[in-house]
Amino acid sequence: DKNDFSVINPDIIVIKKYLFDGDKKYGIFSGFTLQNIFSVSDQFPFIHEIVTNNESSNKRVVKINGRTFILRKSHTKITNDNIATYTILQLFSDLGNNEIINDYAKEKVRLFIKENNITLDMLLELSIYFNPRVIKKMINNKII
Repeated sequence: DKNDFSVINPDIIVIKKYLFDGDKKYGIFSGFTLQNIFSVSDQFPFIHEIVTNNESSNKRVVKINGRTFILRKSHTKITNDNIATYTILQLFSDLGNNEIINDYAKEKVRLFIKENNITLDMLLELSIYFNPRVIKKMINNKII
């Protein structure tokens, strides 16, 4: 039936609504999804977490075509200019207070920082919107 829309991929809906549309970026994955990207965790998240400008509540659970997502309001506006820096700060925000990441993950983080030309000033400037422990976690992990 040409009017059957039940086959719409929930990922496409989530990407356009909460992460990016074309060149405009306004959200990132967080939690275990983000930790998997950087090899910090190998736990596969059944529920994907997203931090986005397009959410007004601190935490909201949504179901799209049977998939569950946790949406969180961004600490500050995510833009094309700050998304890479925001991603690193969010990664360390999601870590436990005394958690030390493995060497392979550290190298992936350092490479991401280098490839995206993220400076210490950029991290410090954006970190004011995060818990102060984020910078401490980065220092403990010898990232900065």
